[in-house]
Amino acid sequence: IGAHRWCQTCRIIRPPRTTHCSDCNCCIMRYDHHCPFVNNCVGQRNYHFFSGFLASVACLGIVVVCEIGWWVADRSGGDSRHGNNQVVFVVALIVGIPAAFLGLAVFCFLMYHMTLILRGRTTKEALTGKVTADGPTLLGPRGPMMTPWRARIPSDGISMAALSVQGP
Repeated sequence: IGAHRWCQTCRIIRPPRTTHCSDCNCCIMRYDHHCPFVNNCVGQRNYHFFSGFLASVACLGIVVVCEIGWWVADRSGGDSRHGNNQVVFVVALIVGIPAAFLGLAVFCFLMYHMTLILRGRTTKEALTGKVTADGPTLLGPRGPMMTPWRARIPSDGISMAALSVQGP
């Protein structure tokens, strides 16, 4: 538990809970998962942004479903000023039903991640059952970057000492 490992691809010493992502081709501290929806890895330095993204999409889903429901209820009240437009009603249902299911799915996903935060685990640790370190995981302090800002890792491995770990 808590061992540092050498990453052959990035040519760095990886701290505990750091994993190399084959999609992004870099090591991610406190790696949670690679998210195809934001096309980025979710880990130590951006998990709070990912949580905010999930919360905002869940709120958007709630607002859209409530607004469509209110609109359909207002139109189906029998008021003659709106007329009886069945096509608009069907389109509202075609949009509203998938929006409700997707909103519910995102809300469940958000609750799953909140549970992970409370348990101090990452998605990878929860799915594999392997816990590589203890302590705060995802909403802990951001900490330093593993490589200098926009720096290239030397391929020879000798000049690694010349790189200093500084942010922007």
